[in-house]
Amino acid sequence: MVDLDTPVNKILVESLQQTYADRLGVFFDARVVRRVKDCIVDKVKQGVVEDGLVYRDLVRAAGVPSWMGHQEVLGAVLALVSLQSYEEDYILLSSLTRQTTNQLPPTKEFCELLENLGLVRSRKAQAECLEVWDYHWKKAISQVELRVLRAKRSL
Repeated sequence: MVDLDTPVNKILVESLQQTYADRLGVFFDARVVRRVKDCIVDKVKQGVVEDGLVYRDLVRAAGVPSWMGHQEVLGAVLALVSLQSYEEDYILLSSLTRQTTNQLPPTKEFCELLENLGLVRSRKAQAECLEVWDYHWKKAISQVELRVLRAKRSL
């Protein structure tokens, strides 16, 4: 397994951003990516992530069109959200999502992203995927909560 504290190559991250944007094609909209990202961060700040943000609820809360909730479309949007948050803070925000209330994380889309980033050998390596998901889940929650604390202190 790779050292999770070692940053992924920036060129690879940028290349994957282009790949996922291309996958969305005409459906790609940077504003949608930003709204979904902001919604995830807001949910962490509110302390309502619990067992993971369900796709359907995330689409509704982010105020994006309902057709964005289609698994393949939202999966690509969430990959872009994660790649953006990785560039900024080395966290994968999509680790905080799941498809349905009765599906345990990580999602297959998240495992695919981990494989594409070289963080796991294969998206089918469940134990590895689970370990990396757990690392990014905890790191995402911690970093967002830390930012909130800093903001409160600066007021």
